[in-house]
Amino acid sequence: MKRYFTGVTLLLLAFTAQAMAAAAPAVKPKVQAPAPAKTTTAAPSKFKTDPITGMELVLVKGGCYNMGTLNGDTNEQYVRNVCVSDFYMGKYEVTQGQWEKVTGNNPSFFRQCGLNCPVEAVSWNSAQEFILKLNATSNSKFRLPTEAEWEYAAKSGGQVQKYAGTNADARLDE
Repeated sequence: MKRYFTGVTLLLLAFTAQAMAAAAPAVKPKVQAPAPAKTTTAAPSKFKTDPITGMELVLVKGGCYNMGTLNGDTNEQYVRNVCVSDFYMGKYEVTQGQWEKVTGNNPSFFRQCGLNCPVEAVSWNSAQEFILKLNATSNSKFRLPTEAEWEYAAKSGGQVQKYAGTNADARLDE
């Protein structure tokens, strides 16, 4: 039986602070200054846009959280502490138009919805092919998020909330 995703969200790995420091050029000291050269690194940008597809990416600052829940299905009730590094995640699902631009086809059942609607009816293998083609045309390295990264982002940075962003049922209508 084939499993299909209803939407595909891709992310771009961010450099760790150590990798960024190693890759950053040293600042040249002024001739009069006796101080040694310092290595500087720029803070990662909070947002990025892929120039090929126009996909908007958002920086998710890494951290540690309790993955799993005691209130869900039995397979989710194993709670453990997990840490994730900084990463970029798609702000929106991959659209039918973005998918078509990269692969040349649109596998969606709901094509009449339009090119700005999320792509759906996509298998895991199709998502991997999309990523390979996207990486071949981009300077970035995309991949699907890990389960830990997905849950961390969905939990607003690992917060314990009933819903993403809130515990209040009344706020769901806002």
